[in-house]
Amino acid sequence: MNKISDAKLNNNEKILGVASTSSSTPEVSLYETEDGFAKLTTFYGFKTAIRYIDFSTDNYYLQVEDQLGEVQLFEIESARLIANDAIDFELQWLGEGLRSYSPLENVRKQYSSDNKILQICKL
Repeated sequence: MNKISDAKLNNNEKILGVASTSSSTPEVSLYETEDGFAKLTTFYGFKTAIRYIDFSTDNYYLQVEDQLGEVQLFEIESARLIANDAIDFELQWLGEGLRSYSPLENVRKQYSSDNKILQICKL
């Protein structure tokens, strides 16, 4: 059985990301949305189930956080894992990825499961 834990569209709504767990193996698959949801690629190697996925506002990067809080960054076009410190500019995110955006660092410090903040979004 395949259990979906998160699904998001990128900024221009041309790519759908789906985080799921199949046979206890977490994965994130990307699908193009313009021609019948053809699968583009699948990312593997996560330690636990995926908490959230998020796309950068420029549509080039995908951020994935697992249940342990480990955040991984992928370049969408090449489907390769990117070291978080390899990016020398500040990425902007559409949703939960905003928690790792440095101007919001003080908000991230306040974010916990106990304080009733359920989601952060960009206005």
